[in-house]
Amino acid sequence: MRIDTFRVLPVVFLGVVVSALWACGGGGSDNGNAADSAANEGRLVLEGEVLTEVGAAAGASLRFPGVQVCALGMCGLTDAMGEYKFTANDIFSGGNIQFTFNGPDTTAMVFVNAPESAKEVDSDFLRKDTDTVEAVLVKIDGVDDAAQGDSSFNDGD
Repeated sequence: MRIDTFRVLPVVFLGVVVSALWACGGGGSDNGNAADSAANEGRLVLEGEVLTEVGAAAGASLRFPGVQVCALGMCGLTDAMGEYKFTANDIFSGGNIQFTFNGPDTTAMVFVNAPESAKEVDSDFLRKDTDTVEAVLVKIDGVDDAAQGDSSFNDGD
């Protein structure tokens, strides 16, 4: 008995596609709920922006693109607006989060504290000079960290 390759090949291909979609949970979009999905897995979403005073007019700041921001086993690169967003690779169990910054004329480290219950940490940072970056605004799950009565961020010095 001879097998007709042209009839079997589409069936095999369909089987491979269906198996792949089943294995990855359907392969569909998460409808913008990446933060919810990551949080459900115990992983923390980190986002914010990096600004710089260097090269800005007195009392002003500029958006700082091209800076690699790393924390909890993952990194993101600031875009043209100085914004970054990524999901931590490690499961977060609360405490200090070490942020590192590597980019144009910048190498710095900052610590931000977050509770174990945190799902999203939105941190805005200001580059003062080549090795000094400060956390200027930290929101834990949408709530300003200062409003929680906890000034739990520092520049790691």
